[in-house]
Order: sequence, then C-alpha cells, then structure tokens
Amino acid sequence: AASPRSRLTVDPESEPQYATTPLRWLVLAAAATLNFSSAMNWVTFVAIADHTEVYFQQTSFNVNMLSLVFMIASLVTGLFWAWLLDTLGLGLGLWLGVWLNFIGAVVRLLATIHPMVVPGGEDDEYYGHFWVLIIGQVLCALSNPISLYSPAKVADTWFPQNRRALANMIASMANPVGIAAGMIVPPAVVTGGTDMPKTFSKLLIFLSIISAISVLLTLPVCRNKPTIPPSPSGDDKKNTKLPFLKGLKQLLRNRPFLFMAAMWSIGIGTFNVFITLMEQMLCPYGYTDKFTGICGGAMSLTGLVGAMVASIYVDKTKNFVPTLKTFYALAMLTMLGYLMVGRCRAKTTACRDGCAEL
Repeated sequence: AASPRSRLTVDPESEPQYATTPLRWLVLAAAATLNFSSAMNWVTFVAIADHTEVYFQQTSFNVNMLSLVFMIASLVTGLFWAWLLDTLGLGLGLWLGVWLNFIGAVVRLLATIHPMVVPGGEDDEYYGHFWVLIIGQVLCALSNPISLYSPAKVADTWFPQNRRALANMIASMANPVGIAAGMIVPPAVVTGGTDMPKTFSKLLIFLSIISAISVLLTLPVCRNKPTIPPSPSGDDKKNTKLPFLKGLKQLLRNRPFLFMAAMWSIGIGTFNVFITLMEQMLCPYGYTDKFTGICGGAMSLTGLVGAMVASIYVDKTKNFVPTLKTFYALAMLTMLGYLMVGRCRAKTTACRDGCAEL
C-alpha cells in the first residue's frame, strides 16, 4: 500500500501530468507555525515593558530595541531573503528561518538562567542578562522576513490555482494571530516581585516550545517543491521567470507599485509604533499590563477581520484606491481618538474599543 506521503490526486486529462499531494498541508502548517512563532517573539516584551526594565535593569529605550531590532533586521536582510526564496527555493528558506527562530528563542531563555543579584539590593532581588537576551532577539529577528515572505511562495509552489488564495490566507493569518497572542500571554504569565525571574523563565520556555514545533514540522518537508507540480502555472518547465534583479528593476520603475509600497510602509510603520509603545503610553495613566495586552490583541485581531472584509470587497469591485483612502482616513480618526481616550484614567472600555477600531 502506498504511504500517505505518496498518495497523489492526478488529473488524467492534463498533459503534462499535474497533481497535489497531502504533504502540501504539512508545508503550509510549517510556514504558518513559523509566522505565528516569529510574531510572538517580536512582541514578547511589548506588553510587559515595565517588568522587563526592572528585571533586566535597562532603560525604556533599550527595552524598545527588543522590538525595533525586528524592523531593522527586515530593512537590512529583506532583499537577501527575497532573493534566496526566489533563487534557491522555499525549502532552504524555511529551513534557515525556523532554525534561526528556534536558536534565538533558546538564547533568549538562557538570559534568565542564573540571574545576577541586584547591586545594593536585597538578597532575593535578581536581574537577567540583557545582552544575551538582545542576541537571541536579533537571531529571531533575522528569521522574520522569511516568515512574512514564505506564505505566498508556499501557495504558489504547492497548491493548485483554486486553492492558492486559501493557502496564502491561512499562513498569513498566523502573523496577526501570533501578535495578538504575544500581547495577551506575557502579561498573564509574568508577575512582579520575587517571582519575576521564575515567571520570565516560564514565558520564554513556552515560546521556545512553540519555536521548536515549527522546526519539527519543517524537518519532513525540507524541499523546494513537490515532485509533480500542482498546476500548469506551478510548472517551472512551462513558466519562465524573470531573474530576481531584473524583476526588481521593473518593480522600481512601476509607479502604481511604488505608490502602494509607500502607503503600505506608512500603515505598517504606524502599526508597529503603536504596538511597540502601547504599554508605555497607557500604563502611566493607570492602565495595567494585562489591559495593555488586551488592547494590542484587539488591535491585531480586529485588523485581521477588517482586512478580510476589505479584500472580499476589493476583489469584487476593484476599487483599490478608494478603499485605501477610506481606511487611512478612518485610521487617522481612530488614532486621534485613541490618543485622547488613552490619557483619561479608568476609561478601559473606550480605550480598548479605540485600539480595535485602529
């Protein structure tokens, strides 16, 4: 009997033969888990910035760098990872991505092992090794572009045309879900006082396990493409692709693409700033870390729902520019509302709803 991995669904009328394999779902699960884990690792310390400052004896600027290194790493290595996926293939890219993410998560955990006694403090006051933590965070950050770029490549390489949108959506949705989890889970685990070292270790152990799952899912599928292409458009013999640099030059001459890229950069930059600084904007006005995490989760998940609704509308009407303008106008208004409500004490419901609308 044939193994599950070898069972193929073949269209007998197609020439050459095209087929789909159940293995494609494992590849999709690996890409989605990497995306989810990378997102959680990015925002791990955002909602617990105050505890992180105390435990690692650092300034708020240094704590913010734990999040900002992901943006810096994307700027520095983004083109390299795009070239690697396009030229050397998906298998190598996923393999490097999951291992960088896992090793970084483990290094972060090492920062909480054998904490040092706070100089001049009580005997039970300890602090972690910040520079070990930042090294681990940089390693996680280096894998982030792969986690963001791989969903489209997985859909194009492993899925037939009528399933690519679904596959891309599943793997891409893992990112905002991971951000929401990364905002909600840390404040629920990390506590202040003498238990702080133990709770930090528990949190980073949990995140290391999630990173390890992405490694385990990738091990059986470390290959660039299926043996038989899933559709004619996925057949390299039938489709000649432009070299990476030539395609990049064409994009840079495309004005509509440059406009969309600029708008996307503004949107994602605004979102990243709000996520990174949310705890530091809310806690001085009496809001707790747990509430900050809920606001961040609401901001991410409702944004996901809005994106799904907008994509359906745009797909049917083709009104790309009007939709973009409408969303940016609404984002500006809700941002102003959030800043005003966030400065009012005990306005938890209004502040949470403002984050969701933003």
